[in-house]
Amino acid sequence: MRQVSFAASLVFLFLIACPNLSQAQIRPTELTRDTRPRNCSISGRVTINGQPAANIQVDINEIPTDFNSPQPIRQTADGAITRSAFKVRTDGEGQYQIASLPPGRFVVTAGSKAFVPPGQQHYDPKLITLDSGESRDNLDFALVRGGVITGQITDAEGRPIIAHQVRVTLIVTGPDGQQQSRNLPGNWGEQMTDDRGVYRIYGLPAGTYLLGAGGDDNFFSSAKYPPIFYPDATTAEQAKLIPVKAGEEVTGINFRLDAKRKTYEAIGRVIEADTGKPVANIRVSCRKTSEEDNEGGYGEGQSDRQGNFRLAGLKQGQYACNLYAGWMESSDFYAEPMNFQVLDEDVSGVEIKALRGGTVSGVAVIEGSNDAAIKAKLARMMIFAHTEPEEPQDRQPQPSSHHQTTIKPDGTFLLTGVAPGNVRLHVNNGEDRTLSFIRMERGGAPVEESFKLSKGEKVNDLRLVFTVGTGVIRGQIQATGQPQAVAGTYRIQARLQGNTTGTWFHNVVDDKGRFELTSLPAGEYELQLFGSSQMPNGDRQMRLLAKQKVFVSPGSTVTMTIPYDPNRPFQEER
Repeated sequence: MRQVSFAASLVFLFLIACPNLSQAQIRPTELTRDTRPRNCSISGRVTINGQPAANIQVDINEIPTDFNSPQPIRQTADGAITRSAFKVRTDGEGQYQIASLPPGRFVVTAGSKAFVPPGQQHYDPKLITLDSGESRDNLDFALVRGGVITGQITDAEGRPIIAHQVRVTLIVTGPDGQQQSRNLPGNWGEQMTDDRGVYRIYGLPAGTYLLGAGGDDNFFSSAKYPPIFYPDATTAEQAKLIPVKAGEEVTGINFRLDAKRKTYEAIGRVIEADTGKPVANIRVSCRKTSEEDNEGGYGEGQSDRQGNFRLAGLKQGQYACNLYAGWMESSDFYAEPMNFQVLDEDVSGVEIKALRGGTVSGVAVIEGSNDAAIKAKLARMMIFAHTEPEEPQDRQPQPSSHHQTTIKPDGTFLLTGVAPGNVRLHVNNGEDRTLSFIRMERGGAPVEESFKLSKGEKVNDLRLVFTVGTGVIRGQIQATGQPQAVAGTYRIQARLQGNTTGTWFHNVVDDKGRFELTSLPAGEYELQLFGSSQMPNGDRQMRLLAKQKVFVSPGSTVTMTIPYDPNRPFQEER
């Protein structure tokens, strides 16, 4: 049976917006406001089907090692930290040049939405390191015209359905021989129908695709239809897959959607469990408890002054509810476990009993530093409490409970309305990597990942320990029996031993096999090297290549080599 699941994407996806190709002869132009000294350059050529490609945008994104830099920094979905500073377009001969670059580590991409690299990737990112005064030439990109899938969507009477979303999913064969689905990056695999009900999805890498329409994630249309897979299957396993070659346009992939799917409302009231008094201005969130047909199984509303609420757009199924105040707002309540069922009509009389939750409080401290500027960074951090309830065996599972707060200038924090169960705390430190959350203590003893909170309990002796990272690990990866690293995409990650918070430090490996991890707290680390390799079907798979332990002293720089076997059997990333 074909598995339809998300597969790990191994390229670093830097979404770029490129205008359509033009035949105009233009000269490369550097577009940047960066004023730092520059003494490096890169150049190369972009071709499409072997021919020079004019007016193709080339982006270079810096991978910073100094996270205190005032320049804008962003984090991609795969965790890569970058800041985009340079862009240029190719001239009439497909040539580009970016001069006056600072030394550093960069990711370079080139492309247009209609043109993709050969194989099953949308990007061919090149990770490079530029040393002082270095010029990198012949950094070339080869593109091919992407494939196209097009067709029409009509309703049961044959009338075109306008502004309706169609989705494609790339089907790949994994290392175990099983078929898996992989969503295309961003909204690349989604297109809306025009006034004729016609859609056209272009820029597709060569491969085999699953095509679907309808469903409740079609936010741009008020019409709600049951999900369908081409040609008229109700499940992905029953669908007919569509092969697409590079540059091929597959036409006539039409859908006929049945009657609109009926939705229902749930009307109810939120009251205090102990007093029966209404609970006003609290968010009500209800979600299906069944794993089957979970599409559309979500509703959210807010109670009025009398505690009344209304949830719209519900599908048939059994629901469980949670209560919360809102983003970065506190509430004393959580929902008593309850379920209600939606069959073939609206539901009324839903009663949610609000229970007063426990409190979780303590202090955040910085280990080994009294610097006022460093301490001030704590006040910009957010703490999230995630509760997994301990459910009786005969009760339908309840949604997890979430609470959030900020750290005050004096380091104290307070979470209210926390539901009983196993509580786990997470800290969001934004873009600042100088402070690391390494340990949580309760009553002076380390806490392993989570702690148990009883009903109404007040936990006030938590201590969140942060530390300033001043260590550096710098090194080189070395393939066994080869003079240099095997071509591909590599990532290095390290975890501080004894760290119970789940924090990993990670970075990419450049094209010379070099890596660098900065702002590391002192201690022993386990380093893991992951690499992507091309499979016979053109897809790339991630595998664990090597592990190594290293000790980092405060303020020290550790230089090392990590040997690995490129022919090591595939291992799933953990």
